[in-house]
Amino acid sequence: MEFFLKFNLRFMKPNQASGILCFLLTISVHLALAQDEYWLSTNSPGGGNFFGDIIIDNEDNIYLAIPSEGLFKSADSGENWEKIADDFGAWGFQSLAKSPSGKMFAGDQAGLYHSVDGGVNWTHYPESVLPNRSIPDILIVDESTIYIAVYLNGIYRSFDNGETWEQVNNGISRYDFNVLAQGPDGTIYLGTKQFTWNSKVYKLENGSNTWIELSGNDMNNDVESMIFTDSGQLLIAGRDKIWAYNETEDLYEPLVDLGVNDRINTLVTKGEDEIYYGGGFVLGPSIYVSADGGESWVPRSSGINETVEVKKFVKNSEGVIFAATIQHGVFADSTVNFTTETKEALPQSIEIKIYPNPTSDIARFGLSFETPSGFEFTLFDPLGKPILNLKPDTLQGPYHEFQYNLRDLPNGIYLCRILYKGTAYLNRIVKHE
Repeated sequence: MEFFLKFNLRFMKPNQASGILCFLLTISVHLALAQDEYWLSTNSPGGGNFFGDIIIDNEDNIYLAIPSEGLFKSADSGENWEKIADDFGAWGFQSLAKSPSGKMFAGDQAGLYHSVDGGVNWTHYPESVLPNRSIPDILIVDESTIYIAVYLNGIYRSFDNGETWEQVNNGISRYDFNVLAQGPDGTIYLGTKQFTWNSKVYKLENGSNTWIELSGNDMNNDVESMIFTDSGQLLIAGRDKIWAYNETEDLYEPLVDLGVNDRINTLVTKGEDEIYYGGGFVLGPSIYVSADGGESWVPRSSGINETVEVKKFVKNSEGVIFAATIQHGVFADSTVNFTTETKEALPQSIEIKIYPNPTSDIARFGLSFETPSGFEFTLFDPLGKPILNLKPDTLQGPYHEFQYNLRDLPNGIYLCRILYKGTAYLNRIVKHE
């Protein structure tokens, strides 16, 4: 059984034209199985070494940099890996990026490198072009525009895919840069490390050469990750806190405050409301998830040892999340990904009634259908784990009533899925006390 699960988790080979159909068929099989592990280990290298960086390109190839080992690539969601570049030295590449043209960029303690052959050979930018300093982050904006953060030196920008560079430091007075991100409207955001100052976030609006400080209130630790939710909300993570930035009030509002010295390293979103955060947590699991936009959080580390530090999340085009860890390789999210499934309207021959909705405890369901043949109903919890599955042989037509008690389950959005003749139809229940 263990081999079956691990084999099928590497189901979504993005270069296959039938990827979505294969995914749905795989999930249909998994519904009958107990999913005790949310995360399954890929065959990634570097199980005993530190993590450098991980990225996924527009073709869903995964690139993994491991100090003292080299640069590796997987074209099949982590099933197989090839080494494409040799050892970079003890520090290794700490930042990676790939432009839409295929040109790759990498940063280490000695500055920035570029490759035009898929990462096999690398050329270092000389001191006359860019400082020979650490490059903690690289942001690819489009096919020609790139930003890099140069430690204790500033921000550099290229408008010609890395051929020439200009320094863009107007408006910023600290050079302890760490994280770059792009907002939904194209605005560039910059997060700093703390050291002797409080951390700051700056933004650079389209067409501007001057950074604007988000100055509402200081954060008292490093900025390690910045993302935007589907609704456009800016989330900022660092050390033991996550903030939501309130643009109207120019304030950072804490979503998570661990109150301990555990570290939050990375953020990622999945679907409309789910937010993941990962890090190194001495007192508990290394991954947590919220299904309600950050109001409540539950542990989501099953399959990853709690002592393992999650350094970075990345997500492919089909919504599969990969968690890169320090010294334990890369893990893939094994739960249902609703973003890849068809959300069409139900055909006239099928009807689903859910009441009350929202509910604080019991949800009652009424299903109308012509025949149970080819009809299947599944209820998923807010983390995407199936908690109820009704197959054709357990359904009675043309109308089937049943109920499910959500009283002891967490608040959030529960998804109902009907599989009918190969198409998935989705509905929602909101559990709220």
